Amino acid sequence: MSDIITSQPGKRPQPVIVMQVVIAGLVTGLLAVVFAIADAALIFSGGLSRFLPVGIAITLASTAILAAVIGLLSSVRGVIALPQEVTVASLATIAASVALGLPFSASDEQKLATIICAIAVASIATGLFLFGLGAFRLGRLIRFVPVPVVGGFLAGMGCLIFFGSFTVSTGITPSLDAMHAMLMPHAAAKALFAIVFAGVLWLVIERARMPLGIPAIIILATVLFHAFGQISGHSIDELSDAGWFPALEAGALPWPPISLSDLLAADWRLIASEGFTIATMMLVSAMAVLMNISGIEMVDSHEASIESELKAAGIANVTAGGLGGVAGFHSISPTLLNLQIAEPSRLTGFVVGGVCISVMLFASQLLNLIPLPVFGGLLLWVAVMLLKQWLVDTYHQLTTGEYAVIVLMTLVINAAGFVEGLITGLIAGIVLFTIDYSRVDIVKTRLTGDTFHSKRTMSRNWQEVLREHGDSIVILRLQGYLFFGTAHQFVERIRKYVESKPVRHMRFLVLDLRRTTGLDSSAAVSFVKLEQLAKASRFKLVLTEVPDQVAGTLGRAGVGESALTPVRKFDNLDLGLMWCEEKLILRIAPELADVSAVSVRESLVDEHVDEDAAKIMLNYMEQLEFAPGDVLIEQGTQSQEMYFIESGAFAVELHNGDGQPIRLNTAGPGSFVGEISFYLGQGRSATVVCEKQATVWQLTRQNLDALRNENPEIASYFHQRIAVMLADRLSATTRLIQHLVD
Repeated sequence: MSDIITSQPGKRPQPVIVMQVVIAGLVTGLLAVVFAIADAALIFSGGLSRFLPVGIAITLASTAILAAVIGLLSSVRGVIALPQEVTVASLATIAASVALGLPFSASDEQKLATIICAIAVASIATGLFLFGLGAFRLGRLIRFVPVPVVGGFLAGMGCLIFFGSFTVSTGITPSLDAMHAMLMPHAAAKALFAIVFAGVLWLVIERARMPLGIPAIIILATVLFHAFGQISGHSIDELSDAGWFPALEAGALPWPPISLSDLLAADWRLIASEGFTIATMMLVSAMAVLMNISGIEMVDSHEASIESELKAAGIANVTAGGLGGVAGFHSISPTLLNLQIAEPSRLTGFVVGGVCISVMLFASQLLNLIPLPVFGGLLLWVAVMLLKQWLVDTYHQLTTGEYAVIVLMTLVINAAGFVEGLITGLIAGIVLFTIDYSRVDIVKTRLTGDTFHSKRTMSRNWQEVLREHGDSIVILRLQGYLFFGTAHQFVERIRKYVESKPVRHMRFLVLDLRRTTGLDSSAAVSFVKLEQLAKASRFKLVLTEVPDQVAGTLGRAGVGESALTPVRKFDNLDLGLMWCEEKLILRIAPELADVSAVSVRESLVDEHVDEDAAKIMLNYMEQLEFAPGDVLIEQGTQSQEMYFIESGAFAVELHNGDGQPIRLNTAGPGSFVGEISFYLGQGRSATVVCEKQATVWQLTRQNLDALRNENPEIASYFHQRIAVMLADRLSATTRLIQHLVD
């Protein structure tokens, strides 16, 4: 009991809380009873109205089970669960379809048994599906169902409930053939009563924001109707004979709805034919559970466990379905009503269940006092709310295409059925997604080789060549999933670019595929066309960091590296760029291609430092030799020297503590390393490791101080040379940032 009712320190005494919880349960229970009867009237409407007493019994029993079980197992205290419009409308469709599918000679016992069994199978299947989603933590997968598909389904149900509300109120199924009957005085009066009742509900609930007004309006409408009947001289028996009240027999409602022997009389083949409608009900019910839980979280300000709520709903629906009852789950409005009256408590669900069972066993005659248009008006209000939410409010919230899917599904559901509507919506959703996703630019970044270089340190001559001719290297970083829509447009953009420029202008097209998540076979065909374009236009197609799945698909399509194709593949973008830069330098300035060694003396000589000054400078530097694997600079150590690389190659790496270094740069002949930490007097920011037998020149802080004291002019020019080098790096970085921003 302590888990059901809790009294926190500083709050009202437990007896007061218990009394409030009981009152909240009684009020919410009355509302649940009215909704249960309205649901039964919708499921067993038209030609099935003779089974209404049985329908009321199973909806009341189902409501009691749902309220008690979910209220007990929910991770949120005070939750009220009832049969919902999603499940009730689906079950009404199943019941009508089953009734039409039975032969004309079928007895009432066989019809009722088949309908009850179909309802039970649908409820149990929904419960098992919800429990499975919760048990295996798959609830999040339901969120992948497009919102327009869910909206179209709910709007379609809103239309069915809208027309069903008039069937409940008048006993006549709306149609063009029934228009004359609908306009008869009694039928028109019942319809008008339902419309006015729904209008009052809308004003009180939606405009005045008074959820507590629902039970009061139901009682007031009933009292006013009886008063008007007395004033107009019509007795209850006369009004009942005219179809204004449910015709329930005295005593308890029929329970159980069918006997075990009736299970053999049910047409199980016909029930099996409703499999797709049942599957649709299962899927949309899961979506509705998640949406209702989100709404309850906003009301209660407490985060719910989605898995727990799905399992609770699953257990409750299997239990209800096992007794021939209807499916349901968490309901926002009754929960809000309950939380406004009393402290959150699990006891409320049991009180609601007790009210439903009491009415079912002892107070069925009281139901004969509530006019049927009250139940019809309640359904009409629910229908209008659904239609407003998904056909009116979404008009300004969704795109034109998404809204069109909702309208299309609504029309198809009402013209053909749930199955056809769902299939239409899914197909339309897929087409819409394909169109929208094909508009997404798969090019995350576009760069060229004049502003974006490989990570190796280059000589000034190399930098000048790349600055002038590097735009012939086009770098495109692709992203997302590549399919026929995006890939085809991408290839066409490349084709137009090539045709608009001189053929020799683009020599290398580098595609970085690191951020791609996959591609389909149609996209692979587009890459084949891109390879053919590269061959015809004489540019190299360089693919870098290709994911395994993408590489496999491209390989099966015939896109690969060979001596006969213009395609080249590299493990990462930096290696691909290095290859392109080397090929470009070899073509533009072959005299610079051999960079196996750059003497420090040649590097120091410029318009300010002559050969003699460079020789003097060398006297203050020490020549060192390094083998592959030797560490030149270790990250974190104090900086007392800087180095000039004359030959060989070094990897500049960042160690972040996880044991896997990050490669930042490749330093080769003509490069300075360690100069920033050297001038700032800080610890080394990276590790420099020899990769190829190297010769370097070391300048210590002590020797630089000696140079400044003994040859200040040469020292000044040296500082200027370092400043120019750093300025070149900063200028290149600035150009890259401007290019990325543009």
